[in-house]
Amino acid sequence: MTKQVNIFSLFVFLFLNLNAQTSLETEKIINAKDYGIYPNTFENIAPLFNKMVDEIAHFPLVKLVFEKGRYDIWPESSPKREYFISNTSTERECPSKIKTIALLFENFKDIVIEGNGALFMIHGKMINFAFDHCENIKIQNISFDYERPTMSELTFDEVTDRIIIATINPSSTYTIIDNKLKFYGEGWTMKHDHAILIDPELSAFYYSKFSPLRKSKATELAPFKIKFKGDFSRFKFKKGQVLTVRDPIRDQVGAFIAYSKNVVLQNVQMHYMHGMGIINQFNENVTLDKVIVKPRKETGRKIAAFADCFHFSGCKGQIIIENCETGGGHDDPVNVHGTHLKITKRVSDDKINIRFMHGQTYGLDAFFRGDTLDFVHAKSLQIYGTAQVKEVKKINDRDLQLTLTNTIPKGFQIGDVVENITWTPSVIIR
Repeated sequence: MTKQVNIFSLFVFLFLNLNAQTSLETEKIINAKDYGIYPNTFENIAPLFNKMVDEIAHFPLVKLVFEKGRYDIWPESSPKREYFISNTSTERECPSKIKTIALLFENFKDIVIEGNGALFMIHGKMINFAFDHCENIKIQNISFDYERPTMSELTFDEVTDRIIIATINPSSTYTIIDNKLKFYGEGWTMKHDHAILIDPELSAFYYSKFSPLRKSKATELAPFKIKFKGDFSRFKFKKGQVLTVRDPIRDQVGAFIAYSKNVVLQNVQMHYMHGMGIINQFNENVTLDKVIVKPRKETGRKIAAFADCFHFSGCKGQIIIENCETGGGHDDPVNVHGTHLKITKRVSDDKINIRFMHGQTYGLDAFFRGDTLDFVHAKSLQIYGTAQVKEVKKINDRDLQLTLTNTIPKGFQIGDVVENITWTPSVIIR
């Protein structure tokens, strides 16, 4: 009997000791300051951050902690990756898919990123943060902004058919060359323009044009106060309205979360996102809680997002968007969708070639072994068959070849489409 009690006691001791070790592991704290990363230095933290991330990448159950304050990141020392991102750019608009990422987390598992109210200030053009092939990852109590947002803003002070006097937002750096206003930033100039006009009294956004001002004669009356002389009679500008203008090319995005599982963003403030908003691409289970997309009040800016604020392409599991706010986006607050790929060739009874047809969506890993797809008539969008994917072969960035576990269904036609229904989420917005 004593021997049995001793064996039981030993088992209990080992069990409790194992749990204690696990508990200690869950509380493993990594302080950014221990890697020389301090707030409010106004220096580039990228080299130190990258070194830190490399060292902790394989640590189990990590909480990465930043002190409150401002951290600056420049693109020169930041990692670069080739990312094909849904709904961003065509081959002509942006031939290179090399992206620059301020905070990059690759293949991380069981990590919490605690900002403690930290503000990460982005310089140039970058993805604010990216989670690539991560699992059980959470980022919280953190803010992002651009030192020089790629959106330029000006408020109309006086408007007549021939004269406009406008005040440019202090963040919108500019110059006047040969009496022409030219916006520029850190390593870029605005080569093309896409404009949205805002009526603050109505909280209304309208498609507009920058060309009337671009073609007019510009004179600086005082810093950030410009007089435009030209023909404005055909344009319905009014005093107090704000013209927001940007280059239309989506060469980066605000945040990129891809091929990841169990992702949580909590109390995250995105004060500016270039190119697109927060892009979720083929993720499983994503929660956005208290994610705010708005400019910082003290900046006086109106726009915080280049395009969609929250974008989900080909995700599955549960998407939860709760207690969030979007104010100042040039496009949708929320966009959740899959992608139809066009059938271009019947290779055999169990093999088809398919193609990405959306100009700004291609090159993605859109199917995986074991996924279920629907065959859909292109003209009616009626489903007429289902199959399972046995093998995926990438032909090029636009074309894939799928080998199926069963034969192609009756009614099949070249030009029909397939949809990956395995990657179809349920969505709660509250």
